[in-house]
Amino acid sequence: MADRRIISPDDSGYGWVEVRTPDVVVADSLRVPNTIIAPSGVAFPGAPTAEEWFWRSDTTTLYRRNSTNTAWDPISGAVALGAAAFYPHGFVNQTDSSLTFVPGTSTLTVTTVSGYDFYYQGNLFHKSANDSIVVGVATGLHFIYYDATGALVDSLVPWNLQTAVPVATIYWNNTVTDGVFGDERHMSNMSWSQHYYLHTTIGTRFRTGLAASGYALDTDTDAAVTFGLSAGGVLDEDIPINITHAAVPTNRFEQYLTDPAKIPVFYRTGASGEWVWDAPVDFYFKNVAGGNQRVSWNQFTLGAWQQTEAASANYVAYWIFATNHWLNPVISIQGQREDSNLTNARLNNTLDTLSFGSLPFQEMKLLYRMIVRTNNGYGGTRKAMLSDVSDFRAVSTVAGNFVPANHASLGDLNTSGHPATIIHTTSGGWGKNLKTTDTDVQLALQSTDEHTHAIKAGIVLKASFAGNPRKATVTFTTPYPDTNYSIAHVIYTDGSSNAAFIATVENKTVNGFDLSLHSGNINDVIDVEWITKPVGE
Repeated sequence: MADRRIISPDDSGYGWVEVRTPDVVVADSLRVPNTIIAPSGVAFPGAPTAEEWFWRSDTTTLYRRNSTNTAWDPISGAVALGAAAFYPHGFVNQTDSSLTFVPGTSTLTVTTVSGYDFYYQGNLFHKSANDSIVVGVATGLHFIYYDATGALVDSLVPWNLQTAVPVATIYWNNTVTDGVFGDERHMSNMSWSQHYYLHTTIGTRFRTGLAASGYALDTDTDAAVTFGLSAGGVLDEDIPINITHAAVPTNRFEQYLTDPAKIPVFYRTGASGEWVWDAPVDFYFKNVAGGNQRVSWNQFTLGAWQQTEAASANYVAYWIFATNHWLNPVISIQGQREDSNLTNARLNNTLDTLSFGSLPFQEMKLLYRMIVRTNNGYGGTRKAMLSDVSDFRAVSTVAGNFVPANHASLGDLNTSGHPATIIHTTSGGWGKNLKTTDTDVQLALQSTDEHTHAIKAGIVLKASFAGNPRKATVTFTTPYPDTNYSIAHVIYTDGSSNAAFIATVENKTVNGFDLSLHSGNINDVIDVEWITKPVGE
């Protein structure tokens, strides 16, 4: 495909289309030179000259005036399509304008000091004053954009990036009469076709920083369960979202990031599943008011979304995202399940298990998954303990399950990243291989090795028996985990006196057992051979 692009218009108000293409034979058999520059508009200009070029932006067609200056000839579709794909389309910059949204009047305003410019399909529009639109009352994600006439439009239908100049998205909840908005002022040096490709295939990507710190795992204090974030950023295609700390956020992409970071929690409610959010506080998770005040999760039950208090000692995941929200761009999305152990919480909490409905933002990048455990006996004001932190900043993701390309892409590889909490000492599925004292991986491996070598055997020589009746003690080199093992033995004699011997087991422990021959005269005995194995093997 040829390289075709659009350059800026001149003072006449016409856009100037520059089409770069290899030599192409046109209808009148003349060759198109490597560079063509043509004015553009929605109507052919008056008093054209022969062989003049013109771009009809309303029909996305490139024309050439014929050699007799009597008609406009359309150029091939491939050439016209190439030009349409590369004309300037978007804001000239993001510094001449700003955005404000007033929930009380549901009004979005593009504000300016000295005016701002944007292109629509190669046509330049200049706004010399603030421009506002009142968002409709329907709950959901509203798309605010400029149309072909340079007017602001509010629509619940996602915009067509070729026929709209994006300005902002606003998620409006009419039940609580509040809204959150994201900045979508993409610039004109990125074509609509490139924007479409990046938005649909790559999306918002992590750039730098946003490192979590200040928390401590498995510690039930408020200070341990909260965290702070370093300044950093993500990229919404050509919009850098540089998130910085502010004690009182007032400017674009500011947020209170110092530990404890103040992060708003988003969750769904009611039969329609509309999104609501809490004001940013020191905690990124929610607790049910009243009751036991344990950590809650977002449950869909009986046809509606609600807050449900997790059972004591259970686990709930919370998802930390960076967005293009104008203020407080880092948000927390509440998990939609609870789990009784950490292993299941890790396995079951993936993005493809979440029901998002209509998300409140178009641009979101997952940063962390925080798994919180709640317990009636925990200290702190929230009855919470942070059990697991998964870092997804550098993982390329789309909505669904997160699969790192390789192990090296995981975070914290230089620390003990595989904690003992992944080990369960319950008997289910393990045949009681592990002991409750197996608190780390090494002890678990030792118990597994012991189980592998659980069948023991030996020989007790006649000289080892003493006393009356004669008894001998068998001591295991490695103890059993419990006394639930069986013993078999065989007495070997020389038959010189035809005596019969019976051996019985006494004093059975995890460390061994005693063998009694019930006789003081064991001259005929050569030795006793024994074998043990756990019951059920």
